[in-house]
Amino acid sequence: MLRRLAIVASTLVIGSAVSLGCLVDAGSSGRNDRPSGVTPSPTSTAPTPSTPPKVSVDPGKTLVAVPGAGAGIFITYAGSGHWSLTWTCDTNLSGKSCVFDVSVAAGSVAGLTSTPADSIVSQGATNFRVQTATGTTLDGASFDTSPGGSIVFSGTINGQAMPSLVFYVSDGKTATAPSDPIELVPASP
Repeated sequence: MLRRLAIVASTLVIGSAVSLGCLVDAGSSGRNDRPSGVTPSPTSTAPTPSTPPKVSVDPGKTLVAVPGAGAGIFITYAGSGHWSLTWTCDTNLSGKSCVFDVSVAAGSVAGLTSTPADSIVSQGATNFRVQTATGTTLDGASFDTSPGGSIVFSGTINGQAMPSLVFYVSDGKTATAPSDPIELVPASP
């Protein structure tokens, strides 16, 4: 319980630093393969690294976002190749919606579903792109890759890359992306 409170507290500090009311909570509960698919092009014009940095993702952890309370993209890996991406805007605070543009590439992508269902802009055997205008809802996408396979993620909010608003769990702690794009590698299949 103390560990969970520490994660929530650190997340609130992160949210305060960017003036957003985003609440993220890490719940309880490797291979280092490079995806053979196409690396998604970053969705912004900001400079990006030539090779996305690799970050470790803990399997079986959850992130909880309160729809409309803060802007962010939340990436989780359930294990066995199943990934979920969810996002929401700070509409309750700002009165405005956010446009999300999310791209993923992997060695393989199967079983892609999105919320809302018509938000998939493109999809192939190794990649996809989803766009939404999100307000007080929790939108997202879920999909499967080979167990333990990594993904390369890129995303923007209102046309801007905001790595500090991309959350995942690594080494038992809520972490933010160091850049856009990033390669997320499961700590175990």
